[in-house]
Amino acid sequence: MKQHPYIRRFFIVIIAIGITLTVLTMLALSPIGWFVYETQYKETAISTYTSPDGVYQLTLLERGEPTFPYGAAHGRFVLQKGRDRVSRYDWNANYDGVTLSNSLEYSPPDVQWRSDRVTVCIVDTEKGDWTYDLYYDGKVEATNSVAGNA
Repeated sequence: MKQHPYIRRFFIVIIAIGITLTVLTMLALSPIGWFVYETQYKETAISTYTSPDGVYQLTLLERGEPTFPYGAAHGRFVLQKGRDRVSRYDWNANYDGVTLSNSLEYSPPDVQWRSDRVTVCIVDTEKGDWTYDLYYDGKVEATNSVAGNA
């Protein structure tokens, strides 16, 4: 049985239209994906601290943008021994919509290296000062100066 000569062209046109619509949809959605990544997930290193003996390294990261409007800024501590991650801790600070990098420029964190842990004190404008103890065995404790243990 012989096929009609236009059937093959018809299927080629349908496939071309499908590919074109797929590409256009991907191009339309990529700015949305970029926006979500930038505001929610992008990690920016703010500062890095090294222990006096050079064994441990604490990195302070900013995650995304502060919650809109006038919301909390999102941070992350990463404690490493060499290339191995000892602990990671996510935290929030209320700086009325200001980024961590701008807020910590005016009131930098107090980092103290101890024999069994590193202690970081962060000033929170609304909820009091927070003290974070990142132990070298991976345990993390957060204490609020106003409310006690969190």
